[in-house]
Amino acid sequence: MEKLMFETNVHCSSLFHNIHAVIKQIDGIKKWKLDLESVYKVLIIEGQCLDHQIIIKELGIAGIEAQRLYEE
Repeated sequence: MEKLMFETNVHCSSLFHNIHAVIKQIDGIKKWKLDLESVYKVLIIEGQCLDHQIIIKELGIAGIEAQRLYEE
């Protein structure tokens, strides 16, 4: 399973519904988690055949800014 991480502009749990609405429309996503404790408000998405550009675009349409983070 692939794992992608994104820095987001989400600062409170009120946007969980928006994220969930986007996530359920994208094929291949199996689970996701938003870490509001992180400085970067990290969104972690796991699944198969994930395209980070599509995820960023769809989140943007929902008003959520996201930038891909890379693990070291």
